[in-house]
Amino acid sequence: MIKINYHFTLSVFLATLIAQSGHALDIAITGDEDPILRICIEGETPERTDFSLAEQIDACTALVEQDNADAPGALFFRAIHFQEGQQWENALEDWNRLIELTPNNPSVWCYRSKTVRNLTGTDRYAIRDITRAIELTDPARPRPHYILTRALMAIELAIADTSAQNEKKTLLQHAASDTQQLLLLDDKKKIGLTSAQRQLVLDLQAEAKRRRAALPPADKNQNAIDR
Repeated sequence: MIKINYHFTLSVFLATLIAQSGHALDIAITGDEDPILRICIEGETPERTDFSLAEQIDACTALVEQDNADAPGALFFRAIHFQEGQQWENALEDWNRLIELTPNNPSVWCYRSKTVRNLTGTDRYAIRDITRAIELTDPARPRPHYILTRALMAIELAIADTSAQNEKKTLLQHAASDTQQLLLLDDKKKIGLTSAQRQLVLDLQAEAKRRRAALPPADKNQNAIDR
């Protein structure tokens, strides 16, 4: 049996996958020389490099209230800063506003999934957001961290005691399929997994299949979760 620290796996593995895939925010920023914008995004200016998270949020808020071309970008980074400060309700409000402004932006759906997960304490609703992010992603620019995030969420949700047997089977099948997709993308050179990353994906796939095989026969009266 493979013992996996899912939170550690997600944080370490995703950090490298995001860098490798050229993760784009899909938000237009025009005034990159504006000192307030630099504080909002980077937390520093040429004169000062120690702006606090609260000061970054205030800078973003000032730009959001200007309601100009940079407002959506400032809203995006304010939501990220709210997440960093674990101000989940404020972050969710900003992600919801961004979804109204840019409903086809996969990055927003991806980030909102993290907020939803922390607010609800479950992957049940967060997995829908990350699925939407995957659906909106350009197939020519796959984002493996989205796929891995969904696979891990599916495994964690399947492990939860509140999940019905049919639901567990469906979730674990989804996780196995997602890990297989990552392996195929790597085989086709569309992403570049290191040998350690590829082995971890294989381990996750094996874990999903093992857990699914160990479940009792499905109850036809139970409804499986919809993706």
